[in-house]
Amino acid sequence: MDNQRQQANARQSQQTEYLDVLSAAQSLISVLTQTLNQSPVTPRPQVQVQGQGQQAVLPERQTNTTIDQDMARAFPSMFRRHAICGKKRINVASRTHTKNAKAFKPFDLNVYLLDKNSETTPSPAHELKLVQAGFGKRTISITMDITHSELSSILYEAFPKMEGLSGGWMLYKATGGSGTRRLNVIPPDSEGYTGSQIKSASASGKTMLYVVPLQEELDLNPLPNDAREFKKMPKATCQMCNKSMPLQVLALHIQVCKSSDSASSNEETEVQFVSESNLDEITQENFPSESVLPCPICQLKFPVDSLELHASLCGEQNLLESPDHSSFMRNDDFGIADDTTGNSSSPQVLCLDDLLELLAGRVNAENQFRICVSRDNLLERGLKQWQRQKKGNPANQLKITFIGEAGVDSGALRKEFLTEMISGIEKRLFLGQRAKSPQYSNSDLDNGLFRTAGEIFAVSLAQGGPAPCFMREWCYFYLTTGEVDVSRICKDDVDDVEYSLLITKVEEATDLTEFTDEIISCGYTGALNIEQKDAVIRAIVLHATFRVIPMLGDLRKGLQLYGLLDILKEHPSLCKSLFVPGQDCTPDADYILSNVAPEMSERGTSRASVESKIINYFQDFLQEIECGESAEDAAEVETEPSYLTVPRVMQWITGQGHKPLLISEQKAFQIVFKFDHDCKVRMPQHTICFPIVSACTNTVTFPVAHMTTYEDFKFIIVQAIKSGGAFSRV
Repeated sequence: MDNQRQQANARQSQQTEYLDVLSAAQSLISVLTQTLNQSPVTPRPQVQVQGQGQQAVLPERQTNTTIDQDMARAFPSMFRRHAICGKKRINVASRTHTKNAKAFKPFDLNVYLLDKNSETTPSPAHELKLVQAGFGKRTISITMDITHSELSSILYEAFPKMEGLSGGWMLYKATGGSGTRRLNVIPPDSEGYTGSQIKSASASGKTMLYVVPLQEELDLNPLPNDAREFKKMPKATCQMCNKSMPLQVLALHIQVCKSSDSASSNEETEVQFVSESNLDEITQENFPSESVLPCPICQLKFPVDSLELHASLCGEQNLLESPDHSSFMRNDDFGIADDTTGNSSSPQVLCLDDLLELLAGRVNAENQFRICVSRDNLLERGLKQWQRQKKGNPANQLKITFIGEAGVDSGALRKEFLTEMISGIEKRLFLGQRAKSPQYSNSDLDNGLFRTAGEIFAVSLAQGGPAPCFMREWCYFYLTTGEVDVSRICKDDVDDVEYSLLITKVEEATDLTEFTDEIISCGYTGALNIEQKDAVIRAIVLHATFRVIPMLGDLRKGLQLYGLLDILKEHPSLCKSLFVPGQDCTPDADYILSNVAPEMSERGTSRASVESKIINYFQDFLQEIECGESAEDAAEVETEPSYLTVPRVMQWITGQGHKPLLISEQKAFQIVFKFDHDCKVRMPQHTICFPIVSACTNTVTFPVAHMTTYEDFKFIIVQAIKSGGAFSRV
């Protein structure tokens, strides 16, 4: 215990001594610091100056120094950090500046070299010759301080043909305007043309200056393709001779190349005619036996590489020559030579699909022809709005807007409008049952309705609408030729009710004198007796048909849209089915059901059975309409008897009431059926729902919860078709 106490006392005494030493050291440091920071006065010894018995005592110089000053004096390189002020901080060499000359900014100038002294600018035809000869327009870069000799050097470099120009040249400036303009001379200064003068005359390079030779006429012969004048010009290759040359030279070269090519083609060449008898010999001579196979259709031998192409053409030829197609493709019915040899100016047309695609390709899709019309009195309003459109052209893409509806035309509105217009024109401007002729109406002719109808026919064929296939053959013959073949007109071609009744009366009459006034008004000038009854009927028929010729003539003017009239002249047999009733393009129940693509639930479920029942209801509904049963009576609504038809149902779903004309559209055409099972879940309090139709996508959605029976289905569908034709949803 005593040892521990002694050790503790020793440690405590050591700590006390350490603290005392530390306190003393701190006190010493503070004293030294205060002493060093004071300003000590160093006495300076007095200097005595003796002279003439006097003693002068100089005053002592007192200095006030600090630690920083002492350290800077002892270590000048380390502690003298302040910049040297005064004259030493200025570099004497930097005071001397050399005055540079002012540099002018270059500017671009457009110059045009003429071949001879002229008072006017060159014509467009002459400009092409100048460019081919190495003259024409160039862009040079000059400055304001340029001299006449320097300007000449720049021009000689831009126009190498000026190097031999010894008769002098001057600059001219054209007057304002367009076309051929007058040239005014720019007089040079006393030292010639200078940069400042040129900049002022050209408005800083904005106006082109013309370099005109004064006494000489430069050579206008075209330069070779590799001339240095054409080094920067774009080049192209001639497709006939495969030579690359500048575009300016190519324009003249094409004419020469064509003439030489036509001359060479006119030379006599050995032609070998191929027939079935010598085809085998020619084939064996040109191709080895192992590379020749017989055609499966005509059994003639052809090279393996071309056998597939021949077989396809051979099959089409046999199809066209078959009895089923001969009546459609034969031109003898019209007495017109149908040009399908490819010699016509229009592209080669081999089938109806090619013809319709040719028309569709002539539609100007970049611009629009907008028609805004109401569904009320659609035909009359549509004809007026068509004629009143001044901002658009019928050759543009047709865009339809129905007033008060939210539908945006992406194709369905256009097809529905064209369908309604074609159907309305048929009833409004034509007379007859299945095949029709124009109605005689001077007021409609004066109002231009027949010409407008022709334009609508052309637009409908070119932009996916129905074909106007309701004309009589003699009317179509007049559209294609502009002439009337009286030998093809008979009494059945008279569609006017007045003249049809007159013909019937004449046929049944025993005395023709009671119809003298009517017969004479038809142009008959012969004797009125029973023996001349056929001549009288013939006169009535010709009068009834010839008086509608002006209407057909106005219709032909409208068909000039898209060049359709020229196509009718070149391919009358192909276009016949588009205007004359023949193959029925009206859809029936089987056609619609065969193109239905239902989106059904999983097979075997209760929903799938309900959806299958809805499809059966729809098929029964269409077949009832076809059979003439009134499906409207079930809905107890008063409508026109002809309102509810199968084409009308198809138009309600797709916007068009006709079968697609193009083969590509026929293959892609389908109607999508969708089924809504949850309408009562979304709206528990409602009592009825109607189908939702999207004509742009050919889709219809059935509310199956409200179509549990066939009677309910008919009631809802009839109401929807009758009252739901507007595009109210987007």
